[in-house]
Amino acid sequence: MSESQPTFKLTLPSADYFASIVKAISAVVDEGSFTADSESLKLTGMDPAHVSLVNFVFNREAAEEYVCEKPVEIKVNISSLYKFLKRAGNESLTIEYDEVNKRLTLVFANTAARKERRFVMSTLEPGAGPTPVPKLTFEARCRVDT
Repeated sequence: MSESQPTFKLTLPSADYFASIVKAISAVVDEGSFTADSESLKLTGMDPAHVSLVNFVFNREAAEEYVCEKPVEIKVNISSLYKFLKRAGNESLTIEYDEVNKRLTLVFANTAARKERRFVMSTLEPGAGPTPVPKLTFEARCRVDT
């Protein structure tokens, strides 16, 4: 397998922050397709019974570093992703996606302790397309400020 540059890269100062988001998503969605473009990382998914919908948007401004060469779909098992993320302590998180090798790399770094841990997971084959969002009026909204 050749080393290639990541198509997508996201760096956050706190891995716990992203882990808590993925934990909430994993309560509803089993497998999800994150869509990354130059502006944001998004996930729209439904639970297996098609009762609950998750519509997640992470804007590039919320990240320390955000690079996306071209729009890309990253389909993962959300529970597996959370298993890696919950290992995080007081560390920063860098997520890289290598589109050529279909690999998602999670890098946890603690600069004070000069420690870095790297986990690589395979991604799933993209599905039949994005989950359609029904045209509904929502009574409640949730926003997490950084």
